[in-house]
Amino acid sequence: MSDKLKILNICSDFPNQPLYAQLANAIDSLNIDQHFYVPVRTEAEANYAPPHPLNSTYVAENILRPWHRIFFGSKVRLISKMLSKSFDPSSFSLSHAHFLYSDGAVALRLKQEYDLDYVVAVRNTDINSFMKLRPDLKSHMLRIIQSARRIIFLNPAYEESFLKKIGKFRENVEKKTSIVPNGLDEPWFVKRDMLTRSMRKRILYVGDFTTNKNVPALIQAVAGLSDQFEIALTLVGGGGNSHKTVLQTISDFPHVDISFLGHISRQEDLRDIYRQHDVFVMASHRETFGLTYIEALSQGVPVVHSMGQGIAGLIDDEKIVKAVDPMNTGSIKNAIRELLLETTDVRNRCIRSVDKFRWIDIARQYQEIYQEAASG
Repeated sequence: MSDKLKILNICSDFPNQPLYAQLANAIDSLNIDQHFYVPVRTEAEANYAPPHPLNSTYVAENILRPWHRIFFGSKVRLISKMLSKSFDPSSFSLSHAHFLYSDGAVALRLKQEYDLDYVVAVRNTDINSFMKLRPDLKSHMLRIIQSARRIIFLNPAYEESFLKKIGKFRENVEKKTSIVPNGLDEPWFVKRDMLTRSMRKRILYVGDFTTNKNVPALIQAVAGLSDQFEIALTLVGGGGNSHKTVLQTISDFPHVDISFLGHISRQEDLRDIYRQHDVFVMASHRETFGLTYIEALSQGVPVVHSMGQGIAGLIDDEKIVKAVDPMNTGSIKNAIRELLLETTDVRNRCIRSVDKFRWIDIARQYQEIYQEAASG
């Protein structure tokens, strides 16, 4: 086998998240030979054409069916069989499973059949869906993490949440964990001059309107500050199971200046919107990482997030980042007030705090993990 790292990526969600292509391109620049196997559920996902890294092979196959959600073992056997038709697992230095359960189970099977070591990432759906809804798979999950060379988390809060759930296995597993967040596309790091802001204090939310995102609580918190500040709230995004509830909550506070802009697709427009605001708030009940927090900070805007969620543990500067109890509107309101009253060099502190989220720096962290894992 060549000294050059050759990585087999197992990533069932690649077509749905642009961050995988961004990460792949950054890793490719480090002269790592990458190959992707992507088992999906629809033809649209199978036909997705990623911006290929120079040296990568990308194979997406529509092989998953609705019953595979129940018959987990059958799904893993099928993916392993089809993957082995496209690639020779024994030719790789390492495999990278991008989800603990679905992808990690395949990586474990390849380890057993081809002695191919692997690293595995633990994501939101692993902790908040599989671990809660599929307790029957716990023993299999434990085998996955025990056999993995390294276990990757997006933030310290999710690492701690996961380690608490595995009891007596924690000591051995904790030795193998790494924190590697997602990165931010390079255009977010350039041309960050602040646009002219009005005297009005402007609060921003960007995201969908699912129950998890807790937007009605944000609206109530902003309304509670309207007697202390000339304040306005901008909502970007929409859709989701709480969309009607959010619109109703807006109508419940006619005295508050609330603008709903819908979806903004152009990055340039979204960056301008961030720079026009004073505080970004997303007090989700659960948030595996939340790239919008980093987007806001990159444009000089301080953020409010939920305790133990999102960017918890990644940025420690309480002058620009406040953690709140998402179930407590008063907690959200107080955090917004504190950030609005902050007099330190907020803008530059925000911008400096996100330099570590450049994709090339994230890629170097993966390179180090790959090298250590492949060397045993």
